[in-house]
Amino acid sequence: MSTGEGEPKVLEYKVDLDGLIADFENEKKYVKDVDLLVCWTMGDDYKDSYHLASYLWGEQGAARSFYGATHALYRERERILEIICLKDLINYYKDPIAVAGEQKVKYG
Repeated sequence: MSTGEGEPKVLEYKVDLDGLIADFENEKKYVKDVDLLVCWTMGDDYKDSYHLASYLWGEQGAARSFYGATHALYRERERILEIICLKDLINYYKDPIAVAGEQKVKYG
């Protein structure tokens, strides 16, 4: 009989994605141990080793695992974790057409 419970997920909070990337590089945290990041902004430190995909334009959001996720972080072709970037999400609700265009140019 199923209890309806799934496997536990790890939620991480940071000001920006750069903070989590620094934790990965310093081995304070491990990529395989974090499922979802909630942050205010993205930063740029991920660009050396990772790739970001935005869920805020086109049909990209259909692939998200977490409701409200705005981005996915990839290493090579493997999705590492999903991200809720609060600044992008708030701006998207204010002006979805403009933010979708910005996201497509920046991450598309």
